[in-house]
Amino acid sequence: MDNQVRIILNEPIDVAALEAGATEGRLGVALAQAYLAADEPQKAIDVCLAEIRNNPTDVHTRQLLGLAYNQMGRTDDCLKQWNDLLK
Repeated sequence: MDNQVRIILNEPIDVAALEAGATEGRLGVALAQAYLAADEPQKAIDVCLAEIRNNPTDVHTRQLLGLAYNQMGRTDDCLKQWNDLLK
């Protein structure tokens, strides 16, 4: 089942598929944004971490990861991600 459909059905996404490179273009970023908008920051974190394993230098994903950490009150983790963007 497609990860976008899983979000709509409020089912867990297939993180293994993301890790295997099954995403097309910016799908991981779109999923993370959808989870953040749905007030599901932990799910956004899971997606971002899977995307970062595939593309560790992706600025947008790290920015979203920081936002998700911030939404969960994990300020130190948020700041680490954003500081890493500046390096």
